[in-house]
Amino acid sequence: MHTANLAAMLDDCLPVGLRHVVYRIRDVANTLGVRAALVGGVPREMARIRLQQFTREQFMADLRDFDVVVEGDGVRFAYELYRRLPGQIKVNQAFSTATLVTEDPAEIDIASARREDYPIPGQLPVVEPGVSIESDLLRRDFSINAVAIDVSEDFGRLIDSTGGIGDIKARLVRTLSTGSFYDDPTRLFRALRYTMRLGYDLEPTTKEQLLSAIIEGNMDFVSPERVRYELECTGNEPRWADIWQALAFSGLMRSVHPALEELYSGWQATDARALDIAIKNNAEVLEQEEIEPWLIRTAWALGAVDSEQLESACQRLGIFARQIRWLRQARALLREAGDFAVHLQPPSLATRLLQSYSRQAVTVAVFTMQPRSQEEAELRKTLFRYITDWSLVRSELSSAEMMSMGLRPGRSLGELRDRLRYLRLDGLLADLDAERDYARRFISDLLEEEDESAEIGLDPGR
Repeated sequence: MHTANLAAMLDDCLPVGLRHVVYRIRDVANTLGVRAALVGGVPREMARIRLQQFTREQFMADLRDFDVVVEGDGVRFAYELYRRLPGQIKVNQAFSTATLVTEDPAEIDIASARREDYPIPGQLPVVEPGVSIESDLLRRDFSINAVAIDVSEDFGRLIDSTGGIGDIKARLVRTLSTGSFYDDPTRLFRALRYTMRLGYDLEPTTKEQLLSAIIEGNMDFVSPERVRYELECTGNEPRWADIWQALAFSGLMRSVHPALEELYSGWQATDARALDIAIKNNAEVLEQEEIEPWLIRTAWALGAVDSEQLESACQRLGIFARQIRWLRQARALLREAGDFAVHLQPPSLATRLLQSYSRQAVTVAVFTMQPRSQEEAELRKTLFRYITDWSLVRSELSSAEMMSMGLRPGRSLGELRDRLRYLRLDGLLADLDAERDYARRFISDLLEEEDESAEIGLDPGR
């Protein structure tokens, strides 16, 4: 398989709508007279298909992006490809990389073949371009990702200079150097992620390297922003709960922050599956509140973290300040909910109690709570109704019309608006006409009170 030509397999496995992409890449390589190759996910998954570890149908369904390495100027290559595959292009000149998002849509990441040196562990590398594709493969994180397919003059030829095909066959995740986890400690996350995603084991020496890197505190060199990116990737994986469990049991999360030592306390696989179902069935709720699914899954995974340490742990994980507020408020809501659950009916009372929390906090609480009783199930339904229905109800009567009825600007205007909203919530006012009738009575009573106060020399305070 190491010297195989996969040209026919490319045609067979690529979706019809994306098949032309590799031929446009070949055309550009031949026009510029350079070697180019697909690297990373596409070659790895095609090898897995050939070894019957993966299905062609699943590959076609999942494929959205291509990684391309070029011997020479990757940016020039990207612009030439852009002329043939219209879309949007972003360039990082410092790293000689570019990303082209085509109209198909497909995302194509293009990079110059290069060496990388890490003078400071955990920081971005110093790049040395101008090397061969085979040399470029040596800088990759794991051998299974250091497999390439030529898409230039020798179209379809498999390139495997690191033994990646053998590791795919043996179902092993193996680093390419003894200092791999020291150079880039985020590879610790990726190693565990790949074992779960692919159903592979860590190669024995790699496992020793990983555990040593964790014990030696390599994660101390990694910025919160980079940790956050790894959590986003984890939270978007189908087996995200299994990955979180591996991160916890390996000690990796404890090395990120001491409060993350016993994350797995209280985790249940059935809860994780229930959360996935809730996210799938209520995706529009998360979209409305601009909350990404990975954050909900992360909040669930952090459920065992002590509330007093939650903020510092989240800061180390790179979670944004506003998102930390959502998680803290969600914790407070669920902690206090038992005390005021009996007061969550009718809808107006529930709204008065819940509107002191941000909508995002209530949303996080709805998704992360796992009811263990009928009362908790009813509470979750109430919180969900608040987010999807009650919190959106407003009075139809405008402030201008209220003032045209004789109401002066001030506290009474807000009071009337709130009363109308709460009465609509409880079904006591059916439409705009009913609101007008109530408003007239309210204003009439208010003006009468003011007249009486004026007669005895009191300030009505309205």
